[in-house]
Amino acid sequence: MNDLTQYTLVAERTNPRMLTAYNPLHPAVLRLVYEVIEKCTKEKIETTMSFLTPLKAVLPQLLEKRLSSVTLQADRINEIGKLIAEAEK
Repeated sequence: MNDLTQYTLVAERTNPRMLTAYNPLHPAVLRLVYEVIEKCTKEKIETTMSFLTPLKAVLPQLLEKRLSSVTLQADRINEIGKLIAEAEK
């Protein structure tokens, strides 16, 4: 997700001058993510994303698009597990 955001928005996340431009929730980035998930689902290919805090805001949409799984730090399992359970109700 970091690379996709950087390449799509031409905004290097480690460059202090580009911090305001770097946004993983930008509509262009999300559109690409959703398209990849949809195409992979259609072809029966699993999709996994590394979980970033900003993605919390769009987790229900990612699950709706049929994201297969997320990878995350162990200390986030309970928090994100609750969000996933809530989104799947």
